[in-house]
Amino acid sequence: MNHVTVNEWVAAYSKHGAAGLITKGTHRTFTGEQKQYILEDMHDRLSYKAAAKKHDVLDRSIRNWERIYRNEGPEGGSILNVEDVQL
Repeated sequence: MNHVTVNEWVAAYSKHGAAGLITKGTHRTFTGEQKQYILEDMHDRLSYKAAAKKHDVLDRSIRNWERIYRNEGPEGGSILNVEDVQL
């Protein structure tokens, strides 16, 4: 087993207790403003993993939002569309 996975479990348990270890099968919706805030917060001081943990979202979702933002810019539209992301 990968030690990173175990560390993520420990962090989830520390933050949320036993509920943090339950696999979430739900999706969460972020507005364009929320995505932009998360991206700005990450660029100010956080890594992808730290931003994901802080905002309770997968780091791959943040990477995807950033890729769209880089390719289309703030006026591109895709980043501002509501998108479901798996927690």
